[in-house]
Amino acid sequence: MAPDRRRPRRWRMFAAQVGYQNRMLLRSPMAAFSTLALPVVVLLAVTLLNSGRTLPSRGGIDFSQFFAPAMVAFAVMVAGYVNVLTGVTLARDRGVMKRMRGTPLPPSLYFAGRLASTGLVTALAAVAIVTAAVAVYDVTVPWSAMPAAALTVVVGVVCFAALGLAVAGIIRSGQSAMAVAWGTLLPLMFISDVFLPLDTGPSWLRDLGSAFPPRHLAIALETAFNPRTGNATPRWGDLGVLVAWAVAASITAFMLQRRPA
Repeated sequence: MAPDRRRPRRWRMFAAQVGYQNRMLLRSPMAAFSTLALPVVVLLAVTLLNSGRTLPSRGGIDFSQFFAPAMVAFAVMVAGYVNVLTGVTLARDRGVMKRMRGTPLPPSLYFAGRLASTGLVTALAAVAIVTAAVAVYDVTVPWSAMPAAALTVVVGVVCFAALGLAVAGIIRSGQSAMAVAWGTLLPLMFISDVFLPLDTGPSWLRDLGSAFPPRHLAIALETAFNPRTGNATPRWGDLGVLVAWAVAASITAFMLQRRPA
């Protein structure tokens, strides 16, 4: 049987696409700052303003112990949703999608490369956030729960990247992509335990936040980083919600991609 020469070629195309997406991110000051630098800046500033504050509803942990994983969730959402949404719409406006049809690169490898690049950038951002939190605010890292946290980050990246693709299929112009991305994400962050814990907030507000994926991502990561109430087991219920949103968004994105222009 003759060896299949297509597989090595596809791997090379995939690796090239990952490298290309990484270079495009680094060449975009806004995308690079919002993904890699902004979460660290917000972490340092907001934690300083809440210095000495403890959270009785989270077992009496310091505010920094809550806010570090919250900023990891922030980075996941920005890299997966904001960057994918804006990147895909701008690429479409520039004719990249149409030109791709005349190349050996299949659309599946293009999107797989973008997803892998998003995962790499998110991992880098997460390491930077946790390192800054440990170095500056002496945040405790429960190492036994880090596999659960890593799994949560992976599922979160897939979920929010799929949501970014779905919304990109709805937006007709790349000029409005940034406004739509932040305009739909920021309000949800405020009701999703990202900037402040809502444990003692109105029940209707917590219920509203629980209807969307940001709160499930934030709670799952915050639980993994809580040395007093957390454990090494992933929060399967929250991950299940993220997977359900990812599947629904992927189906929506696929249908929108196939519709006539």
